[in-house]
This record gives sequence, C-alpha cells and structure tokens, in this order.
Amino acid sequence: MRRLLGPLAALAAAAAAWAATQGCPHPTPTPLGPGLGDAELPDASDASVAAVQDAPRLRSRDTPPATALDPDGPRVRDPRFQPTPSERTPEGTAPTVVPTAPPDGDRAEPPDIGPAAIEALKERFGCQTLGQLSWPVSWLSPTGVVLMCCNQADAQAPSDPDAFHMGCLLPFECSYLIDEGMGAISKIETVTALRQRLAPLRDARTALAVVAASIRDVVPFFGDRPEELQLVTTGPWSYTQPTLTGTRVVERPEGGYDVTTFVVPGCGCHHDLIEVQLLVDELAGVTEQSRTTAIEDKSGLCVD
Repeated sequence: MRRLLGPLAALAAAAAAWAATQGCPHPTPTPLGPGLGDAELPDASDASVAAVQDAPRLRSRDTPPATALDPDGPRVRDPRFQPTPSERTPEGTAPTVVPTAPPDGDRAEPPDIGPAAIEALKERFGCQTLGQLSWPVSWLSPTGVVLMCCNQADAQAPSDPDAFHMGCLLPFECSYLIDEGMGAISKIETVTALRQRLAPLRDARTALAVVAASIRDVVPFFGDRPEELQLVTTGPWSYTQPTLTGTRVVERPEGGYDVTTFVVPGCGCHHDLIEVQLLVDELAGVTEQSRTTAIEDKSGLCVD
C-alpha cells in the first residue's frame, strides 16, 4: 500500500532518498515569520519542552519561507488517504461507513514551512531524515508545525522502549521537533518526555494527538470526506465487516479518554486496516485495549 508504506520505504533507503509521506515522517531556514529572517534559532537541549540556546544565526534572505507565522502560506499535503494503484479489485461488499467528527471539528492542515527550512533544521538537529507531520500530531504545536527527526539505529542493539521508532529491518530512532512560536524549537526524544509535556490531559484533541504520536502507523480515518471514503472503496481490499465507524474520542467519567482509531501496519506483508481501541489516561499514557481487523489487505506487498 504505497500511500501508507512510502515513508517506511523511504526510511529503508534512508541514506538515498526521502519522500514526504505518513510514516517517518509525512512531510522545512527555521520556522521564522516575515521580517524574522535574521532571528536566532534557540537550541533544544532539554528532551521535554525546553528551547535551545546558543544557536547559530541564520543568514538573512529577501523572502523568508512561509511558516506557521504566515497564515496565508501553503499548507502541508496529506497523503494518507490516497488510493493505492493496483490491478486487484476489492473483494466482497464494501462496508457501510458511519462517519464521525474530529475533536472540535478542526482538521485544517498545518502551514508548510518548505524545503529550505527542512534542510536548515535537518542540519541544525543532526537528522538523517526529517519531515513535517500532518494532523493530529501537528496539534501538539501551538503553531501547528511538528516535524519528525530520525537517525538510523543500531539493528544489533536492544531498542529503547521509551524511544520513538520507525523503519522495519532497517530501524530508525526518532524525535519530535515542535515549533513553540517565534523560532523556539522543542525536541521531544522519548515517550516519557512527551507525556511530561502534555500531562495533565484535558481535551480530546490532545488525546488523539498523543495517540498518533505514540503509536506507529496511525491512520485517523473519520469517514466524512471523499478521500477517506475512496480509501476504503478502492484498492486491493477484502471486506469482512458490514459497517465501518470512524475514529472517535470519548471522555471517561473517571478521567482520561477512550480513543478508537485505525492503524495500517507498514512493515511485513499484511497491511490491513485495523481498528484499535486505546485508553489515554490523564497523564497522557496510552494503553492498547484491543484491535480488530476492519478490512483485509490483499495487495501481496511485503516491506522489509
């Protein structure tokens, strides 16, 4: 499923090329607004929320790149719901889609800070691959600009369960770069640091954002837009369920949120659309409760 596996394939070839898609990452000098082309970029040395010190001064430029501070600039393109080109047609009867609404009804794409800023931040933070992320992870930033910075990990060394991981047989360890506004960048290197940033959890948007940031291969399908309907009615699917209900976030009386959403595993040979139920507690911890295959993938595509 090229629309969902492209990022992982890019990571697998990471030393060669980068494609901005859903994985690591989807798709920027620094997030600087108009008139700030000569501003200093702080250094994010604290893994939780701190903005960094003693950063080199960026060169002035006649036209600063469009950023979160430029509301009229271009927006990030969301590639997650594009149909996969395939000679296979769906098997069975497509499910009835029950659409749901995103938390607060807002799903606008974040500002696209552009390739020049991507390259500057990539060099500044030492990222082998760097890409800008779409919603809901972009909701973690007050400006809507969140990037994922990844470097190849030692495949022979034990992986850190507190780290953010991407890739398949070629593993990557990643960090989130979060634009705090006015050029300040926070680097979030672990799940613990992310939880420290977000706790106590007080709204449904943040609950969904922390799920998308903590769980790999999330596809936040709500089923209320043409491109999302096209995702489940086009391509090499085998339908097994009569209905498909979109992502929902429900507040728990005792605190926290029940989040039901979807993942499409990027690695291996089975890229089914899987419904996952998760508990997000008040301290921004995410615990999986269950998972069910909603639609089976018949593409036969294997990704190492």
